[in-house]
Order: sequence, then C-alpha cells, then structure tokens
Amino acid sequence: RWSPDGKRLTAELGTSQMINEAGDTREGVMTLLLDDAGREIVISGADSVIPGAMNAAWLVDRTTIVYLTEQSQAPAQAPSGPAATPPSSPPSNKLFIVNRVKPLAGGGSALFQGHLFSEVAWSAKQDAGVAIERNKGLTATPRLVALDLAGETLRVLGTLEDYAGGLSISPSGKKVAYWINNEQLEVRDIDAPNRMARVRVAVGTLAWSGDETRALVKRGPALRAGGLAWVALPPLAVVAAGAAPATADAAPQSVLHDLEFRQFDISPDGRSLAVVEPGRRNLLVYPVS
Repeated sequence: RWSPDGKRLTAELGTSQMINEAGDTREGVMTLLLDDAGREIVISGADSVIPGAMNAAWLVDRTTIVYLTEQSQAPAQAPSGPAATPPSSPPSNKLFIVNRVKPLAGGGSALFQGHLFSEVAWSAKQDAGVAIERNKGLTATPRLVALDLAGETLRVLGTLEDYAGGLSISPSGKKVAYWINNEQLEVRDIDAPNRMARVRVAVGTLAWSGDETRALVKRGPALRAGGLAWVALPPLAVVAAGAAPATADAAPQSVLHDLEFRQFDISPDGRSLAVVEPGRRNLLVYPVS
C-alpha cells in the first residue's frame, strides 16, 4: 500500500516457520516498510519489518503507520525482529487490535484500548477509518464505527444485524460500503449515518470510482479469480431509525472482455485500474473508462 504522498510503501508478507521435527509449520504474517526507491525503512531500535502486522497503512503525517494484529497476540510493543506469529484462528473468528508505530521514534502502542475489530478499512489522507467492532466472545451484534486515528476516538454509525464482509471506505472518506448479505450492498454516509442506500449485487470485493457514483465489483472470494463489473450506486436518502432502505436493482456492466482476475484496485485519482492475472501474477494497468 502506498503512503498518501506516494513516497513510502507497506508490503504484507506471509511467513512459514517449522515448529517441530515432523515438519509441521506455523503460518504467520509481517509487514515490510519501504521507500519509493525500494530501500528498506528501519524502525528505530528494531529492523524494517513489523512482526504480526497486517493491513498496514502510512498516515498523512508521513511518520506514523497504523496496522492490525490478531487479538491473541500481546499488545503491540517495539518491534524486535521477524518473530513468528502465533497460530491463526479461523477466519470467521479473527479479532484484531489497532496499533501504531513511528519508525523514526521507535516503539509502538495499541490504539482504542478495550476495543476489538473484525475488519478495518483506512482513509489515510483523513487520518481516519471505518471498522466492524465486535466483543471478545463474538456474542454481541456487530457495530459499524468511524475511527479518528489522530484523536484516538471512535463514533458508532450503527449496529448491523447482518454483515457479510467487503468493508470499504470511499476515496473522499465520506462514505462506507459493505455487504449485509450475499446479495445486498449497503452504502452509508459517515457524517450522517441515517443517510443510506442499498443495491442488489452478489457479495465480493469492490473498488470505488473517483466520483463515488459507482463501484467496480469482483464477485466471490477475495483471493479467487473472477470477472469485474461496474455497478451504479443509488443516491443516499434519509432512513428512519429502525427502518431499512429500499434495495435498488442495478445491471452490472462487465469490463475487460469478461476476463477473470485474481486481484484489482483503482488508483486514488480514479484514473487507472490495476489488475493481477491469475497463474502468471502479471500486474496490468488500464485507464478507467
């Protein structure tokens, strides 16, 4: 992931550690810090990786990184080397802590003490984010919350009786989208969370257009190849408390000749579409039309 100024990168790496003589392995993750020339950025008192860190992002101040670690790990401390992470819990049961580190200053700390999240989407230019908050036992109804990373405060946008994934924040940081089930995508205004809309589209992953009037959707699991299609997003409208917005129907418009891709994203300026081919893993870039 690029930093907001395009000068730094975070790269998430998978790790595998042999844990016994039988050859059993333990899978983990770490995040590598780089500048735009490919040089590693060393954290003061440590090295250039943050063990156990995932979904990492540079903030707009260019000195701070926020990232997630699984709740089963100890709260973030000064990274001390590429240590292996504890065994991962099943994806449906994963809970995460939000952390930050300032590489030049060293050390690190957990943010939003006492709060656990199952999913987080960053809006680095606004030093903000949105998240799905859960309790430790996963027994309470999920809450959609807005995160102020600079002030270390959160604001509840609503409770979600149903949530199927795909949390995403718009380029402006003003809207959030997520699937409430396998067929309905909900869009909500972050500043006025009672303004919402729903559109019928199969669950998957999405990227926002630059003007935020449509979304490019790859249906199916995030790391499985699939076709891409534009979906027009309906206008938001005020919805009374306890009510649900009407679900609009949209005719998806396929792109790139119905070819399938493993991963994709739209550039922050909304002008370029990058895709990763399955198998060969080539990265291709096309203009957004």
